[in-house]
Amino acid sequence: MIASLETLLICFFKELLHHDITFCVLRNYQTLPAQTANDVDILVSPVKFKKAVQLLQVCAKHNGFRMHMQVEHACLLMMFHSRNNHHIQCHIDLYAHITWKGFLLADSQRILASRQPFKNFFVPAPEWEQAVNLLVRLVYQGRIKDKYKKNIIAEAKYRDRFLNILKSIIGDRESLRILKYIIRADWKSIEKRVSFIRAAIVVRGFRYSPLETMKHQVSQVGRFVRRLYAPAGFALAFLGPDGAGKSSLIKELNQKLRPSFQGKQLVIHWRPELIISQTPSINTAVSDPHGQASRGKILSVFFLAYHTLMFILGWWIKVAPIRFKGGIILLDRYYHDILVDRKRYRMSMGKPFVILGAALVPKPDQIIILDAHPDVLRSRKKEVIREETIRQCMAFKALAKVLPNATQVNADMPLSEVADEAFGIIMANLSKRCEGKIE
Repeated sequence: MIASLETLLICFFKELLHHDITFCVLRNYQTLPAQTANDVDILVSPVKFKKAVQLLQVCAKHNGFRMHMQVEHACLLMMFHSRNNHHIQCHIDLYAHITWKGFLLADSQRILASRQPFKNFFVPAPEWEQAVNLLVRLVYQGRIKDKYKKNIIAEAKYRDRFLNILKSIIGDRESLRILKYIIRADWKSIEKRVSFIRAAIVVRGFRYSPLETMKHQVSQVGRFVRRLYAPAGFALAFLGPDGAGKSSLIKELNQKLRPSFQGKQLVIHWRPELIISQTPSINTAVSDPHGQASRGKILSVFFLAYHTLMFILGWWIKVAPIRFKGGIILLDRYYHDILVDRKRYRMSMGKPFVILGAALVPKPDQIIILDAHPDVLRSRKKEVIREETIRQCMAFKALAKVLPNATQVNADMPLSEVADEAFGIIMANLSKRCEGKIE
C-alpha cells in the first residue's frame, strides 16, 4: 500500500462517522482529502476526543504510516511518516477546544452543531470559520494572514450573524469596533487592538464561565508540567573524525527536519555561546585543528572546568527552552569530542578528568557518529596526518560502543545518501519515543 494523506484522511473520516464522533475540518480544506499545503486542523467532540486520537493512530498504522511526533499545544499535534519513505509526512492537529493560554476562544459545541457537509467530511459554518480565522491568528500571532482577509470581509457583511459570534467572545463594544475596521479593510487598526482583545477574552472567561476557565487553566498547568518532564523537542549531536562531513550533513538535515519541528531550530558548533565575542572562539570551525601547542596541565584543568560549566549553563539557557517548545537542536561535535581529540582543544591532562566532565554535562537525545575510510577523510581534510586520522577513526568507533544513544553512519557515501540514512535513523528514534504515547 502506498501511504498518502488522502488514504489516511479517508480512513479517519470514515472511522469518526462510524463511531458517531462529531467533527469538522476547521480551515484550508478546499483540496482535501487529496492534498494540502498546510497541516490539517480537525475539531472533534470534546466528549469523544480520546477515542478520536485512538482512531487516528489506528488509521495511520493501517495505511502505512508511523507516528514520530505527538505534542500537546492548544491542540494535539500529531505527525506521521510513511514506513517505506520517510520523506512522505502528514501533519494533523486535533482540537477538543479552541483556546488561547487556557482561555476559551470559541465554543466548540456551537461550531460542531452548525457544521456543514463538504465532500466526505464536514466544515464549519462560514460565520464560525471566519470568526475563528480572525481571532485565533490575531491573539496568537498579533496579525491576520492575508489569505483569510477576503473571506473575513465577505462574512462581516452578514452583520448580525458574524457580529453575534464576536460578541460572545470579546464583548459588544470591542466587537462593534472590530467589525467597523473589517468592513473598511483597516487591518492595521485591528492589529493595534490585540492587547484589548486578549484582555477582553481573559475578563469574559472569568466573569461568565469561571469554572470552565479554571478547568482549562488547570489543564494548561498539567500540560506545562508534562512538557518539563518530557520535552517535545529533540537534541541531536554529530561526532566523527575530521573530514567526516558533520557540518555538511547538518545543513542537509536542517532542511529535512524542518517540517517536523515547526521551524524551531538551533545549530550549535561544539557548545552554546553564552557571551557574544568579537574574537574567534573555540566554537568556530578551524582549518588546522592541531596546529597549536597544548596548554600546561594546570591551564588544561581550568580550561576543562570552565567549558564544562559553560556546557551545563548553555544547555539550560539556550538548548532546554528550544526542546521545551518542540524544536530541534543540531550539535556539531558537542562535549564528547574532547574524549577523542584532546589535542584539538590543546589539553595535556588525563582522560579521567574529561570522563568526569562528560558525566556532568547534559546528554543529547541522540548521537550520530560518522565513520569513513581514512583515505576518504584525508582527501577532505589534508592538513590532518594519516596516523591521526586512523587514530580518530578507531577512537570514535570505540566511543560508539559505549554511548547508549549513539549510532554509526557510513560517511564514505555521497552526502545525499548519508543524509537519507541519518534522516531514517532520526525518524526511527522519534517514532520509538512516541510508542509510549500511543493509546
